[in-house]
Amino acid sequence: NNNTMTLVIECGTGVFWTFKLVADDSQQALAETWDATFDWDATFDNGIALMEMLPVHGEVWDWSGYDSISFSYYNSIPQSLVGRVHLRLNLSDFGAVADPANYTGLGEYYYSFLYILDNASGWNTITMPLERNDSWDGGGFNLTGWAGEAGNGELDTDAIAGFHLEFSISGGGDGDYSEGTIILDNFTLSGTKNVLSNPGFELADATGDGSGWGAAIGGGHAEVVTDASVAYNGDNYLSIGTTDNWAVYYTEDNIPAQYGETWEFSGYGKDLGGDGSGAAFKLDAKDADGNVIGSTNDVVLAMTNDWENHSIEYVAPEGTVTITAVVVASRWDGVACDFAFDDMFLMNVGILDVVPPAAVENVSATPYTYYNLVTWSDNDGEEGETYHVYGSRSEITDVTAAGVDAIAASVLEGSQAAVHYLYSPLEDEQQNWYYAVVCSDASLNVGEPGLSASAITNTAKGIPTISLTPPAAFAADGDLSEWYDSGIVPFELGTTDNSWGTPHIIGAVTDDIDLFGTIFLAVDEDYLYVAADVIDDVYDGYQAGDGTGGWWENDVLELFIGLYEQPGTKHIGMMRGDEPDYKFFFLETHVVNDFNGQDTLAVNGTENYYHEGFNPDWVVEAKLALDDIAFGDDIRFNAVDGMRIPIEPTLHDNDGAGWEGNLVGSPTNNDNAWQTPSVWSSTWIGEGEVGVGDEIIPFTYALHQNYPNPFNPITNIQFTIPEQADVKLRIYNVLGRQVDVLVNETLPVGHHKILWNPKNLSSGVYFYKLEAGSFIKTRKMILLK
Repeated sequence: NNNTMTLVIECGTGVFWTFKLVADDSQQALAETWDATFDWDATFDNGIALMEMLPVHGEVWDWSGYDSISFSYYNSIPQSLVGRVHLRLNLSDFGAVADPANYTGLGEYYYSFLYILDNASGWNTITMPLERNDSWDGGGFNLTGWAGEAGNGELDTDAIAGFHLEFSISGGGDGDYSEGTIILDNFTLSGTKNVLSNPGFELADATGDGSGWGAAIGGGHAEVVTDASVAYNGDNYLSIGTTDNWAVYYTEDNIPAQYGETWEFSGYGKDLGGDGSGAAFKLDAKDADGNVIGSTNDVVLAMTNDWENHSIEYVAPEGTVTITAVVVASRWDGVACDFAFDDMFLMNVGILDVVPPAAVENVSATPYTYYNLVTWSDNDGEEGETYHVYGSRSEITDVTAAGVDAIAASVLEGSQAAVHYLYSPLEDEQQNWYYAVVCSDASLNVGEPGLSASAITNTAKGIPTISLTPPAAFAADGDLSEWYDSGIVPFELGTTDNSWGTPHIIGAVTDDIDLFGTIFLAVDEDYLYVAADVIDDVYDGYQAGDGTGGWWENDVLELFIGLYEQPGTKHIGMMRGDEPDYKFFFLETHVVNDFNGQDTLAVNGTENYYHEGFNPDWVVEAKLALDDIAFGDDIRFNAVDGMRIPIEPTLHDNDGAGWEGNLVGSPTNNDNAWQTPSVWSSTWIGEGEVGVGDEIIPFTYALHQNYPNPFNPITNIQFTIPEQADVKLRIYNVLGRQVDVLVNETLPVGHHKILWNPKNLSSGVYFYKLEAGSFIKTRKMILLK
């Protein structure tokens, strides 16, 4: 009759009362308003409750994103027995409960003591830290010990199975009674660990303002919409979607992060149109210069028509300084997608364990045509681990040693295989390969490598190289006869084959008449030479304002290239300095150095650039100054015969009705070469190949990251110097105090490796500093004992 409280009493060890809270017309809400959706429903089957005190059966709440819980109270009538009655806010922790769906107990049970029931009337707020600190005065939670189940003795805030309110009179009671009335309101998690400055899109925000969010749109939309009827919470939500393109919404806040931290990005999302496909989250780790050094890449979300919470996690790799969260809409099959997101959450979960996994077992390989299939057995007892695969032409004793290539990185558990494509400069050759597989656990601890028992012999495919002898009669005039007569072997991109034997089509390219590219490359002391002869059934080049979404939707040659000796491991993000990555695209008007603020490298019609579309077919011929290519702190490229470098030519195709597809070189390039060099192909400079026993004379100074890191007890530090120099290599602690000197002498040109065993130093962060001539470089390392 609208004046009844339903009460259930469960008798067991003690007496527990469970209350169903209902509306009272005389209530005094903190906000002085009442939500009619909480009005009485005799069946309680409408899914609406005033206050949820436990999650859906079998599930738990994750409160790890907050450090406190708070509520407001109003003592309309203080207790009749002064100092006798207190309120307890109790928590059930199911962190140690293996099967919550079939468990009916309290879990690990925590309680608190709030002496507030004697206070005078008026609104007040209580805030308590979500931690076990055994406080008896409302400053935190205590482990009951006498109720619930044994757990780990810590409040697992990511596994809360409910909270309870308990009124206690003198603890155990004295056989008497006390009465009073208290109004409770505004139960909320507070002290958020959310590092986002505008998580619910409620604040005014603009791309490029250095805070909140920013948008980048290849096509489609990404904007904040004000419509409280659609938003999950508040008035605003993010609307993002596309058709045959991409759009991203990314954090612009400067969010500090460091190696080993686990970051979680989550938020509520729903499908506004389409079939639910095309949404993703991504986390990017960046170094001090803003270079992406690690990424989850796009983690696909399964979207429905209902608001649901989605989340991803990522452990920050070594060298991380900041973290960026990205909401992605990407769809390339002609089907439109449109999504809403709200209440985004980005938090640092913390640094996890530092115990490395065991060495991988059963490492072997099987030869196939131009590739070896490397296999292994996953490590027992690990969950969420990944595997890194290495190969070498000689036996492997150290996966960081010269001559050891990174074949595959972060291979997911359960895969237990990776393809190693075999290449050699210009001509096929027989090669022997040894393999190693390393396990990296969910906290990025790296185990010892598991090794193949013997070498695997197979034939490597000869691929084109970048010639050290440009055509003597080079002229940027569109006549490529000097290239065809030069003897330089061109790179080819086609639908059924390419120079790497890995034809890869993004989108739709029908056949080699639809699109086929012959690309010549050469380099000398001053210039990088590029010539492209492109077969195309319909030519549609890019002109600004032509109605396409951008140059990438037209017939354009795009060239990704790293102008440095490729190390054993490919870059994750675009790097600068002594290993700079570049992206050039060749338009009808000019050549663009994209990463340098889209700087112009050459203008069509000059002696350095020629571009012409014949419709069909088109041609490109360019001479790009190496001095102009380098920017910022890039080391200017000096080509050396036998250098291996990363490269990824790409042809875009538009047959007059919009972008249709791309031809790329690498089988792992899924139209994300602009994001990461890890998916680029590779080639050599000149006609030779540097063997395991050979050495490229370094042309720059470099100080490499120590390995292993963290380490105990020994680590190795490597550096290179291009000339004889007085060298100092010193170690400092976090206070800047010198604790060791590893090198203080004149060293010859070449690569140098130093082992360091800090026997008498404690665990912690240390810095190693190289001084050689005018070169000074410092890196960080971690000693764990």
